[in-house]
Amino acid sequence: MKIKSLLKNYSIKLIAQSPKVESQIRTKLASYYQKLINKLGLDLNNYNFSEIIEEIISYLKDNDFINERIYISSFVRCHPKYSRQLLIYRLKNLGLKEILINKLLPTVDSEREQIKKDILKKYSLNQLKGYQSRAKIFSSFVRKGFSIDSIKNVIDSLRKNS
Repeated sequence: MKIKSLLKNYSIKLIAQSPKVESQIRTKLASYYQKLINKLGLDLNNYNFSEIIEEIISYLKDNDFINERIYISSFVRCHPKYSRQLLIYRLKNLGLKEILINKLLPTVDSEREQIKKDILKKYSLNQLKGYQSRAKIFSSFVRKGFSIDSIKNVIDSLRKNS
């Protein structure tokens, strides 16, 4: 079937550009399928879309083109400034299992290091002395999804060291 090979090649091309999860591949293939049907003027009744997609997904999984571990690692590398909480939220929205996400995500200590690094990069230690500037820094990290305890600990340790 011509349409099946076109969809398979398209899915491999997508994965070659960047790692993808199954849900992303399914949505991309659905839109590309509609485009192909319209472009080629084919009859929808001649093709079982769900069967074709299942075959392509199983092919991609069998040949390790779709790998959740690789995707999570790549996602974390591409978004180094995201908090652990935001990473979990985004990855769960893609349909990934929480157990796998928690196993592969950075620890709370690395989150604290990220907060410390960002504070030292953006703010002077004198700004940590004033209540309003501390509140501004604190709220900016809360909005980014960092845990309140981690932010407090880092700000307090930086204040004691300065």
